[in-house]
Amino acid sequence: MAVRILCLFLFLLIMIGCSSSGDDAADGDRESETGNEEGGDRDSGDQDEETEDGCSPGDCGDGLVCDLQDGRCKRCTTDLDCGDPDPITGITPSCLDGRCEDLVCGSRANISAPSDGADLPSSPLQPTFDATGRLSVNNTPIFPIGIQPIDPSRFEEAKAAGVNLVLSNHNCCENTTELNYHMQTFLPQAQAVDLFAAVRAFWPPQQINTGNRLTLLQSIVDRGNRVPLLFWIGADRAISSGWADDIPAVWTFGENQFPPKPFAIMEDSQQQDDQLDQIAQLYIATLDPSQSEAALEVSVARNRLGDTPVWVRIPISGLSSQRLKALAIHAIAFGATGIIFDAGEMDLSHKDTWETLTEATRYLRDRTPLWLANRDDNAAGLAEAPVDVTLLSVRYENKTVITFIVNSGNSDETLTVSLASEQLPFCLSEDSEDTSLRLTREQSFTINLEPNGIAEIHSAQASPAGG
Repeated sequence: MAVRILCLFLFLLIMIGCSSSGDDAADGDRESETGNEEGGDRDSGDQDEETEDGCSPGDCGDGLVCDLQDGRCKRCTTDLDCGDPDPITGITPSCLDGRCEDLVCGSRANISAPSDGADLPSSPLQPTFDATGRLSVNNTPIFPIGIQPIDPSRFEEAKAAGVNLVLSNHNCCENTTELNYHMQTFLPQAQAVDLFAAVRAFWPPQQINTGNRLTLLQSIVDRGNRVPLLFWIGADRAISSGWADDIPAVWTFGENQFPPKPFAIMEDSQQQDDQLDQIAQLYIATLDPSQSEAALEVSVARNRLGDTPVWVRIPISGLSSQRLKALAIHAIAFGATGIIFDAGEMDLSHKDTWETLTEATRYLRDRTPLWLANRDDNAAGLAEAPVDVTLLSVRYENKTVITFIVNSGNSDETLTVSLASEQLPFCLSEDSEDTSLRLTREQSFTINLEPNGIAEIHSAQASPAGG
């Protein structure tokens, strides 16, 4: 009898254990299903989110805001959705593309870099210049970053480096071979990789007095209607080459045949020639980086040429990427609306050359919207500005003001900077710490810039408390 009771007792224990294990397994399945559902919510990216008990203000991450009506995290629609100032920084977020963003310290990440290449249309280009000398192509604003000279075999490298314009140094058109080079090689291959191009109308000038006049005129029409051609290299260092007196005759010969593309005069700014100034539709000033005030030549050319757009050409031989960046921004601050890097006799097959060039061109390219933005001359100022130091403030998308302070000289400069009160608080970054922006509140402060140093000040007028 005792044995039977013991067996019954053991049987009951076994049944109870199995029942518990089954319940545990079911609970595990339910948890797994719940976990999958939650994982699905997390993977939904921009979809609205809901917490278990409904969200509260401050619960939602990734720039989303809590809708207290239904307890869900949602994308913002206006600045009012973004609430009060941050208790630590004092910055009121603004609604940008459905997310509440800190437009002061986060403004660098919000600069929309242009797409790679020039996005060439299928029809001939129609370049125009606005009142400030900025270029538009088929009604699209463009900031040109070019390289010269360059072989078509290097076009892909140029594009990868951030260049959107290639210039040919090849003669045209003393013979059929030279004409075919532009018609069948340079222009088509530039178009194939989505790059603007500039070529010589014809060269040398005396050839207009040969028996090839009709061929030359027809080639102008044919090449002028090719999609990648942005402008004619009408005269390149004509003064130092002894061609200055011939260029007006070249222009007269072709002016009724030229399609509506700018006729560019490319000269050393110090060498003034009234004949060339009168026919220039685009002036490209060649800087001398050995001169301490190299970029000031832009303002000299602009004062001399009036409304004629001025770009700069910067010889890159022997220069660091930091020097190239400083000269380019210095020139932009003085009114240059395009940059061309001149490789001269350098061998572009060298890896170091492309690394230097890429660092400079990418820096300029990634900030292209800023070179096209409206100036804000009242945003910041310098108590004293040495000749090699310049300040450039631009207003980006009407909410963010970004100021560049550049020292293109050969010595350290200690500078006192003053900001307009509405630009407080702001973030300050120097080129040596390019990825770090420090929040600052002083309206007037001192910075030290090394030779070729660049400082960026990012500020945005904060919304009132509550949006």
